[in-house]
Amino acid sequence: MTNSDTACPGGAPSNDEEEVTPTSGLYEMLLATAAACVVVGFSAWSRLMAERQRPQQQLYAVPAMKSTSAVLAVPLARMAEAGWMAAAQAPLFDRGGSPKALKVSLHPAAVLPNAPVKWLLPLLGIIAGLTLPLVAMLRHSPRPGAEAPLQWGLQATAAARPRVILLKDPADGGHDPYEKTFRGAGYDPIFVPVLRFEFLRPPNLRVALAQGKYGAMVVTSFRSCDSLQWALAEEVAAVREQLLKEFRVFGVGPKTCTELRKIGFRNVVGDNTGSAVELGPMVIDFWRHQPQPRRLLLLRGDKALETLPLLFSEAAVPFDGIVTYNTLEGASEEAMEQLRAIPSLGASDWVGLFSPSGVRAVAALRVPGFDHVRKASIGKTTSAAIEKELGEVAEAVAEKPSPERLLDAIRTYDTNSL
Repeated sequence: MTNSDTACPGGAPSNDEEEVTPTSGLYEMLLATAAACVVVGFSAWSRLMAERQRPQQQLYAVPAMKSTSAVLAVPLARMAEAGWMAAAQAPLFDRGGSPKALKVSLHPAAVLPNAPVKWLLPLLGIIAGLTLPLVAMLRHSPRPGAEAPLQWGLQATAAARPRVILLKDPADGGHDPYEKTFRGAGYDPIFVPVLRFEFLRPPNLRVALAQGKYGAMVVTSFRSCDSLQWALAEEVAAVREQLLKEFRVFGVGPKTCTELRKIGFRNVVGDNTGSAVELGPMVIDFWRHQPQPRRLLLLRGDKALETLPLLFSEAAVPFDGIVTYNTLEGASEEAMEQLRAIPSLGASDWVGLFSPSGVRAVAALRVPGFDHVRKASIGKTTSAAIEKELGEVAEAVAEKPSPERLLDAIRTYDTNSL
């Protein structure tokens, strides 16, 4: 683990979201079609019902011939075509006994209109409008277990979405910011940790905090916070509150700073830095402006690069380093099974690398298909390791070690390569 790119940022997502997975255009098209069917169907149906409720009318048909049957034939046929039931009453005769006019009573049909098209189409429209939303919901409903907390390892993926294999542990609690950020942008994140860590309980850390001889503390990774929390538990209880309130603490990146604040430290800086190269000058400037500069306390991993020690030595800044965790390179058998289970990686898929140690682990594993997958790096130090260990150049490099910046770098490359 390096002192440059180990600070993989995060924190719990701000809303939980359900993660809002973008819906396809087919979903909106089905809903729009359903709404149109309902509107048109009910409109046509309403017109038919209005005709059925037309008030009873009295018509007088003037005969063209002397025959009563002839008088009835033409008007009754036209009335039937219009969808009305016609009942002929007694004809009106003149004084000579000849039919003068035919009185006909019209009333709405007791059943639906005779022409099937007039009532079948509106009915089908209403049925379609009520059925399409159900079809859309069934088509896009999540599979069983899809809303369960984030599981370690390979996640269910859709073939049409590019995959991003993140070689890191997901955040505790099932709410990883990388999961939220990438899935919301149309990618399928897959978490496969290729490193293991051994957290230490160095006795000299408790002593260093209790003595109060240091002017500031520099923490290169959030993994040091486990040892810090242990060291603050008992022996330094008398000075704990003063340390948490006043002691200046520098963290590499927002993830490390967030974890330091969770412990209780309130004088924390370094959220806007993404590497030891950026944090180093900030620490040196702080030390030089102190009235009585004191030694710095540097917490790091066993495989951290010498970036900060070299910067401090060149600036003549005295410091003491304490190793708080060991990085065990080499994926576990479970992680290897997860990697082997990933089907047919393609040119549109990505591998996200978060430290030089992780890059070395990938080089040793020689995962099939990784040679053809695009590489995304969390920072410049990791990018240099990709060139050295894999002989490749990272297609995407995050400007800052955060999910949003890594996603921006990947999307920029994907857009430009279209």
